Parts: sequence; C-alpha cells; structure tokens
Amino acid sequence: MTTPRNGTSHEDVLAQVVDQLCAASAEPNRAGGRLVLPSRDVVLQCVEGLRQALFPGYFGATDLHDKSLHYYVGAILDRVFHQLGEQVARAVAFVDGHDVATCDHCRQRADQATVTLLAELPELRRASRLGAATFAAFSAFWTTLAFHLATPRFGLGSGAAGLFGLIGASGALAAPVVGRLADRRGARWASGVALGLALLAFAVLAVGGGWLLGLVAGVLLLDVGAQANQVANLARVHALRPEARSRLNTVYMVTYFGGGAIGTWAGAHAWASWGWTGVWATGGVFVVLGLLSWALEPRR
Repeated sequence: MTTPRNGTSHEDVLAQVVDQLCAASAEPNRAGGRLVLPSRDVVLQCVEGLRQALFPGYFGATDLHDKSLHYYVGAILDRVFHQLGEQVARAVAFVDGHDVATCDHCRQRADQATVTLLAELPELRRASRLGAATFAAFSAFWTTLAFHLATPRFGLGSGAAGLFGLIGASGALAAPVVGRLADRRGARWASGVALGLALLAFAVLAVGGGWLLGLVAGVLLLDVGAQANQVANLARVHALRPEARSRLNTVYMVTYFGGGAIGTWAGAHAWASWGWTGVWATGGVFVVLGLLSWALEPRR
C-alpha cells in the first residue's frame, strides 16, 4: 500500500476529498434551496423546436397544411417557451445564488427574456433563410468542384480543388467592406448585394465553367457573395439583442449548416444526374430562392 509522507494512506486522503466534494455539492445556497444548472439536453430540445417553428414543414412534421400550420407552430412555441423559460430561470437563479423553486424574481426575468427572444423570431427567420440559401448554393458548388476538375476536359486531381479553395479564401477580404456597407446602408441592403453577387457567380459558372479562367472568376464572385451575405446576416441577428448573441447565433448557425447539408446532398445528386449543368443550375436555384425571400421581406 502506498503511504503519503504524512503517514496517511491514499484511501483515507481520497475519502476526505470525496466527503468534501459531496458536502459542497449538497450544501444549500444562501436562499435556503439548492443551485440547479440548466439542462443541456433540454436546451438542445429548445434549439430543435425553434428550428421547426422557423421552418415548419422542412424540419419536424412535413405533412402540414394551412389549417394545421398555426396549431403546429403555436404548440411548438408554447412548449419552447416553458422549456426555455425554465432553463433561463435556472441560469438566473444560479448566477444570483437563489433557489429557482422559490424565486419569483428569477421566474419573471426568465419569462421576460424568453418572450423577447420569441418575439424576434420573424427577423431571425428572415436572416436564417438567406444564410441557409446561400450556404446551400455554396456547398453544392464546392462539393462537386473536384469531380468537375477531374473530368477529361481538365484532367486535374483533388489538389487543384484545394488551390481553388485558396483563391476563394480571398473572399474573406470582403468582410470589412461589407461591414461598413451594412452600417451605412443597412444590413438588408448588403444582403441583397451579396445575393446578387452569388447569382452572378453561377451565371459566370454556367457560361465559363468549362474553362479554368471562368472557374476562377466564378469562385471569386461566389466566395465574396457568400462571405458578404454571412456578414450582413450576422449584423441583422446581432442587432436584435446584443446581450443575447450566443442564443441567437445558435439558432442561426444550426439553420445555416442545415442549408449547407441540403446543398451538399443536392449538389451531389445534381452532378450524378446531370453533370456540371445540374450543379450550376442547382446552385442558381438556391440563390434565386434566397433573392425571392429577400425581395418579399417587409421593408423598414
């Protein structure tokens, strides 16, 4: 048996540590209750519920019609309100050191924060739709570019697609410019310009996608448009509630990457069925859907 220098066995030391940790966890807080952390699983359920409410028919139930749509969305938001309100109340009570079961003030603050968040869902949905549409088009192109470059017309390997990725990375340089435009002209205006660039990119890819120069031009336009749209959308999302950026970002990014997954699947299917023509047509359709959503937004 290993014995520490003070003569106490390691079993005794570990037993003391365990007793101290358990005692600390079991101690009531100063309000006389116990500190309870929010549940990760319930928070994830809330995010999934918000995604279903933002895009009914695409996530969750798919057999919706006009009569059931309002009931379906209303039922989801009611469930999310109670679940999310409980988790926010736990967080508030934990920070303040109160007992969430008896603290009415914590409940009131949580309900107010949750109602405010739900009231901002329409604007969050508008930004999420634009982000999902653009990333779907972006993913449809990049998923199939290596296949296109490997055709006999080019005869290039996957390494060439990586070089195109380096070219497209220059789109990140557009972020500061778009940020200034969003501040000056508004994030909605910047989103429209970004979607226009993305649509122009697929027009270039449709006409010049059979030549390296045309691909380079299309990649530059697409990456600038996608980057610009992302910056503009995040500006819209962050303007809703600056103090709740993490929660809003979670909903936005889940939808954003959901659009990317759909674009990846659609791009691969289009390539297998119609080749390069199917790819640029699929990407163009996604961008057009984003432009239609943008054009139908209420102007402020």
